[in-house]
Amino acid sequence: MKIFVFSPDYTHQSGGIEAMHYLMYLLQRCGHKVITNTAVYNPAFDLKPEFRLLPERTDDMIIAPEIINLEGFYNLAIPVLRWVLYFPGRHGGPAVFPEEETVYHYRKVFKKEAKQASYYKRTKELFLPHLSKEDFKIKQKTLRDKGGLYFVHKGKNLKAHPESAVEINRENTVTREMYLNLLRRYKTLYCYDPDTYLLAESFLSGMKVMVWDYKGNKWKRILFCREKFRNYARDAKNVQKILKDFSRKNKMKTTGNL
Repeated sequence: MKIFVFSPDYTHQSGGIEAMHYLMYLLQRCGHKVITNTAVYNPAFDLKPEFRLLPERTDDMIIAPEIINLEGFYNLAIPVLRWVLYFPGRHGGPAVFPEEETVYHYRKVFKKEAKQASYYKRTKELFLPHLSKEDFKIKQKTLRDKGGLYFVHKGKNLKAHPESAVEINRENTVTREMYLNLLRRYKTLYCYDPDTYLLAESFLSGMKVMVWDYKGNKWKRILFCREKFRNYARDAKNVQKILKDFSRKNKMKTTGNL
């Protein structure tokens, strides 16, 4: 199967992009030919997709995150799997998906809005953990000699964190190692974004993690983490199951039984 995947260039600073590139890798592991518009692919994966800016009629399906507009490609009559990695319409892309698209959501927190955005008012979860267990193995004693970090991104900076806290931004997380070193050196994270993998990564690194409760107007501590790590064999099987489900749903669409 030839699968065209729309994806931004790789960066470790985005959980959604991490997930997109992991999906492409798993598709290749499953034996599918992957074509993508991204010019910078995750260097952690040895398999490389074919580069092409746009899908063509010879492609068997299109996979696109919620931030991509696909209006110009429906005339190609290629089945579309829309992967909702964040709330539809919040960061670009359509707020409502047309009938040509079959919608899947990344995490349960996006299920309600993904379902509302779907033409058929249906969505199914396609979750792929992108955390690597290797990043959180303790190779040496961690020196926690610094105070607090704070992170805003998709939240609001209410300035409720300690004045001495250092902001996590693009400048001090240029590389993955720089990012992980911050989490290993600082004691506490104050996070205004409730939907970021930074929460899990900070917790797994051993930090005290505080997330802002916008309803209660206070900090709440995260006391446990249930995030899964990558498992290539397991995750590849899950992707195959999703592709079978996607094919079944599109067959039902064409016969008018959906």
